[in-house]
Amino acid sequence: METKSLDGRRILITRPLAEGEETAARIRAAGGVPLLAPVLELAPPHQPEALATALNQLDRYDGLIVTSVNGARALLAALKPGPSRPPIYAVGEKTAAVLRQAGWQAKLPTQPEDALRLAETILGEHPDAGHFLFLRAEEGREELPARLRATGCQVTLLTAYRMIPTNALPEPVLESLAKQTIDAVLFFSSRTAEVFLQLLPPDLPFPGAAVVAALSPKIAASLASHGIPCPVVAESPNTEELLQALRNHFT
Repeated sequence: METKSLDGRRILITRPLAEGEETAARIRAAGGVPLLAPVLELAPPHQPEALATALNQLDRYDGLIVTSVNGARALLAALKPGPSRPPIYAVGEKTAAVLRQAGWQAKLPTQPEDALRLAETILGEHPDAGHFLFLRAEEGREELPARLRATGCQVTLLTAYRMIPTNALPEPVLESLAKQTIDAVLFFSSRTAEVFLQLLPPDLPFPGAAVVAALSPKIAASLASHGIPCPVVAESPNTEELLQALRNHFT
């Protein structure tokens, strides 16, 4: 990212706290002023014993699928030492990095952060189908398991963690929105956008003077369905591309 490319811009980050802090560091490095408003919080699954049971029977699976950093962390926390483990497939480099730090190499798609490309990577290594354990959030997208099942694969979906809505937006954030001193608001998932809009007071105009930026066209479409214009969309679904698109908009 170009140094100081967001000089002085006040940018609201709506993603969960851990990921939000990483994004905030990138914004500071570019000269911007990040504001954190995590609208979702990490929580354990309703039935954590199901995860432990599945990970004690890894010999049943031809591979494990993890599509988020939180899923990787949940896997590592519940995993017990064993003589053998099936290959693990990760959707992006950050997820793979978490696993790599624990000594487990993950296989990535040719296009990182693309779930359907990950499905093609898996199918390329398992042309005769297989049985896969997919660790994900309680509310997850269906494209990847649907693609695998369409070719005859068996996919067992298992909730590794939950993301639950927060009770309210931080008061400093509400004040900044009311005063229209925020230059941009970043959305990283459709659910985050939905929860954020639900938490907004009904008398607070949004987006006001702020530029709305989305990680993907799907998120932008979700915002548009609520009458929220989204002029900035990342060319590919990663933080660097989103900030690049925001920089292009401002310049």
